[in-house]
Amino acid sequence: MDPTGLPPADRGACCKPPAEPPPDGVPAVIGGLRIEVDPDHLPATPGPPEAFDDDIAPDGLADAVTWFGTPALGPDSNAVCQVFLSRTAGYPRRPTGRELYDGMRAENPTPEQLFAIETFLWESTAEHQDQAWYEQAYSWRMLARAMRLVGWTDAVEVRELNARAARPELIPAKDKWRRG
Repeated sequence: MDPTGLPPADRGACCKPPAEPPPDGVPAVIGGLRIEVDPDHLPATPGPPEAFDDDIAPDGLADAVTWFGTPALGPDSNAVCQVFLSRTAGYPRRPTGRELYDGMRAENPTPEQLFAIETFLWESTAEHQDQAWYEQAYSWRMLARAMRLVGWTDAVEVRELNARAARPELIPAKDKWRRG
């Protein structure tokens, strides 16, 4: 018997993507397997910056929640440094915490600052992003603006950010976490 367990006509079909992605919530069938399309994993758009507070984390908060012992704040954020040092080893040039810090605050970020922002978003997790906020690397508004600036649409990080909106009515429903 064939190890796939599929009829001869369907063998190998499981590796072929559907011609078009199905609409939200419509099951896809790939190689005879029914796959539910989870809208929570489709691309999302960060809410507009004005939907978020522009407050930097209060002093002392990083001490209470840090992963790394004594927290470093602002451009020296341990979370940012950990992302850049541990996840960019093969990069020809590593971005710095200072470039990210300044880029988050710049009206027109330099190419180096944009590289730092995009690299941080690519290489960090939602937990790293939380920790960087605790360590005063940026405000939620700055992060939303940066995500929009570089066209970031990763569902998990965007929806985690959108869940923090001070004005959630400004966030489109499709870009929020679904509540059961």
